[in-house]
Amino acid sequence: MSNIVVAGIINRKTGEIVETTTKVSEKTAIRLKVRDELGCKHGRGDYMGFEFNSLCNMSYYKRNMLTDDPSALLELQKLNIKYQIDKTKTALDRSKQEQAFIDETFNSIAILFKGEEHKAQLELVSELFDDKEKEQSEIIKSQHSQLTFLKTKLDSLSAK
Repeated sequence: MSNIVVAGIINRKTGEIVETTTKVSEKTAIRLKVRDELGCKHGRGDYMGFEFNSLCNMSYYKRNMLTDDPSALLELQKLNIKYQIDKTKTALDRSKQEQAFIDETFNSIAILFKGEEHKAQLELVSELFDDKEKEQSEIIKSQHSQLTFLKTKLDSLSAK
């Protein structure tokens, strides 16, 4: 996640994103800057820190904005979706690697059970691996669907 925003600062009155970071280790620094620096300079509450992959979701940020203009959160929503897309792609890649590992492991085991005398063992192992492979395929299918949904959502927000 080198260029994906994970945290930042948003102006609660305008929705302007004044600072962002792509490093998880800088989340605390963002929160402290809002509290100690911007709070003193501009007045307490004018700015709010945001971070993705936390307990706060978009409804939390919407509730805490000082404006009712829905377009004020548009850029934050886009950043949030980009973050979710990146997480979904990472999970999808991991799932594909696991699928390849399952296939590789089955092929390695199948070699051990060559021949007619091991037919029953090969059948049993094949059934076990088929279940795991089907489960993994469903996970991958679900992640593809999620990725498509998020990309469509981002496209619709970008058109606004």
